Amino acid sequence: MKKVTLLAAAIIFLIGNNKSLHAQDVLRAESGAVITVQSGAVLYVNGGINLIDGSTLNNAGTITIARTGAGTANFTDNSVTPYAYGTGEFILTGSDVQTMRGSIFHDLKIDNAAGVSMLISQNVNNNLSLTNGSLSIGPNKLNLFGSVTGSGKLKGSPASSLIIGGVAGTLNFDQTDSASRSLKDFKFINGDATLGNAVQVYGAIESDNSTFHINNQSLVLKSVGNGSTATARVGNLTGSTIDGASNVTVERYIASPQRAWHLLSAKAVTGSQTIREAWQENGGVYIPGQGTLVTSNLYNGSNGYDMASISASVLTHSQGGFSGPSYNYNLPNTNSTVVSSYPGYMLFVRGDRSYTPANGPSTSPTVLRTKGTLTQGNQGAFISSSGVGRTLVANPYASPIDMEPIFAGTVNLAQDMYVWDPALTGNFGVGGFRIVERTGAESYQQTPIVLGGPATPDAMARYIHSGQAFFLRTTGTVGLTDATVNFTEATKSSDVSTVNPIIGGTNDQQMIVNLMIVNPGNIESLADGFRVRYDAAYSAELIDDIQKMGNFGENISSYRLSKKLIVEKRPMIVSKDTIFIRMTNTSVKDYRFQIGTLDFVQSSATAWLQDTWLNTVTGLNLTGAVNNIDFSVTSDPASANQDRFRIIFALNGPLPVTFTSVKAWQQNKDIAVEWKVSNQVNIQKYEVEKSTDGANFSKVSTQVAIGSNGGNATYNWLDMNPVVGNNFYRIRSIGIGADIKISEMVLVKIVKGNPAITVYPNPVVNQIVHIKFTDMEKGDYQIRLINANGQLLLVKKITHTGTNLIQPIELGNMPGGYYQLEITKPDNSKTVKAITVIN
Repeated sequence: MKKVTLLAAAIIFLIGNNKSLHAQDVLRAESGAVITVQSGAVLYVNGGINLIDGSTLNNAGTITIARTGAGTANFTDNSVTPYAYGTGEFILTGSDVQTMRGSIFHDLKIDNAAGVSMLISQNVNNNLSLTNGSLSIGPNKLNLFGSVTGSGKLKGSPASSLIIGGVAGTLNFDQTDSASRSLKDFKFINGDATLGNAVQVYGAIESDNSTFHINNQSLVLKSVGNGSTATARVGNLTGSTIDGASNVTVERYIASPQRAWHLLSAKAVTGSQTIREAWQENGGVYIPGQGTLVTSNLYNGSNGYDMASISASVLTHSQGGFSGPSYNYNLPNTNSTVVSSYPGYMLFVRGDRSYTPANGPSTSPTVLRTKGTLTQGNQGAFISSSGVGRTLVANPYASPIDMEPIFAGTVNLAQDMYVWDPALTGNFGVGGFRIVERTGAESYQQTPIVLGGPATPDAMARYIHSGQAFFLRTTGTVGLTDATVNFTEATKSSDVSTVNPIIGGTNDQQMIVNLMIVNPGNIESLADGFRVRYDAAYSAELIDDIQKMGNFGENISSYRLSKKLIVEKRPMIVSKDTIFIRMTNTSVKDYRFQIGTLDFVQSSATAWLQDTWLNTVTGLNLTGAVNNIDFSVTSDPASANQDRFRIIFALNGPLPVTFTSVKAWQQNKDIAVEWKVSNQVNIQKYEVEKSTDGANFSKVSTQVAIGSNGGNATYNWLDMNPVVGNNFYRIRSIGIGADIKISEMVLVKIVKGNPAITVYPNPVVNQIVHIKFTDMEKGDYQIRLINANGQLLLVKKITHTGTNLIQPIELGNMPGGYYQLEITKPDNSKTVKAITVIN
């Protein structure tokens, strides 16, 4: 096809009414060219328009791009910076698929039965006329600031974003398949629109001072994973209106790494849908990845359950004691029980509806769906102080919620919540409870947590997932401290809770005790755990302590004043302090205690784990290291005694040894470390610890103590592998009774010189040339010697270890003359040195 090209600074003026230009070829504007279509004029092109970056198109009339035959007839704007094309209209028409790569249109008409596809994100400021065919958004963003008219369709995808910024009218989506009626994000900014047919959203519906008329059409909020980016949500609707939302489906993806219980709510939509219609897919044709089987010992073939099982796989909750929530195992039916009638359910998910009690333990991910009227606006939950236990509360929205404003603004509400983690294994591998404490403004921590590993912000624990139920409690005075929780649109969030946060920052001295299951291959999994917090402000009485809520599998807690505690708060440690460990529901298998400390400031304290069955004690490191202590429960019932273990403390006073000085200095390319001690009594050894950041230290050397009878001593160590930059050192003394003391920290900073390769002597005498590597990258260097005629005379490889190096090269009997010494570095770059050889 021929191309009509506008050179730099070329101008087309189409002047006056009813003036037109027909171009049979591609209209191409080079950088600097300007195309102007004046008011009333028409530019008709059937070969397409191609704008090179730097060209300009001003349209006050009408531009029609028609696909009438073979080849393409597209609109392609290669401008790097988006700009508006004026107040005119663009028309894309024809009989085959067209593409458009544009910026900011005023009026855009799609009149192509084969459809038009967007290649990049773009705006339509006034009117989008869908006369015929569809406009495919693709993985782009379409911003509509005016009306949408015509019988054509918008065609989306799970990666498409649609933003409504004006009075759009009715929006109709292509219904060819699931993807074509999908959007990632559906946003309204001072906008108004009416849904004309079904749509499903994978990301978020967000509204700012806008109105969305769903018009009772089908709206599906998709869930394809556990993260915030994989479960659709409806954002804060304060100041906005969503009406006609009576046909909304909310999905909840269940990953199910194992068959497990899940504590779920179905309050995001309300209506008459039953458990069977929702989570059992109405018992219809099996669709992989949808629904789950709900079974019961009450199954009779007509009460909605799928089949019989030893006990029910769906439980309702009654406020109960701390030995565990009180569950109702006798839900009479699922075909008349409305799924939204309870705040939450404990639902055992085996996988999708192909997974029965008989084909365990295999499982699969699945999606549970509920349909009804979207829950919006303020929602309340009453937390009773009567009786014992906690109140089950539902997240009422199709969105994660942030508990920070709830905890901060609710009178009489205790500052903690219980959440269920299906990934906790335990004896039956079915999940377990975690306590989430609010320890201060926007400060949270969970128990149990996995000790070790990189830190994850505990603040993320404050968020509750869409479709999640959880437990709250009042501050405790029966009949006087009832609390009313008010969930508002402002409590919605785009963030979700981390399921298993690792150690985060804390303020008070703490000890973490985890019970791990040791599986074949030494693979461990977290079954349960508890935390003990120490501060002078804490009471020895049970005041702020948090009682343990029982799991189905293994349970571990501290035990004090006849109470099982998941978080125990104590005054600072005194001599003979004891943590009594209560362990229940164990079975014959291998276990491991994982015990560690956070911010432990009582350096004079020592601790041991006592095993009363084996009559053994094991010393514990209280300086932040993780203590892993293996044990087994055998067929002997005494090995499963719930009081088998305890942790005993002692206060021994400071170690006798005193570090009188710790020094470190650069010595040539190495660093010398020296420490002096006095009053050296009962010291077994010293460990030199090194760090590059002053926070994370590792052991680099061990020296046995020279005498340990109260005298003075001097120790030295040479670091032959210093790093360029900061080299921090400290000394750890270890007593014969495992007592530990750490010295102050010292720093030596190594400054890196300019990397260089030098050759000497030059001229070369005695047939030997030396190559000096100064602060060069370590690795293999290839050496080649080439004469003036380009002949290769010598090849040699030098392996450079990273330290400064001088490498002699014997040339043999090279005749006198000029040569090139070519050196290829590890990154394949080359440097060439000219040398002269003198015989």
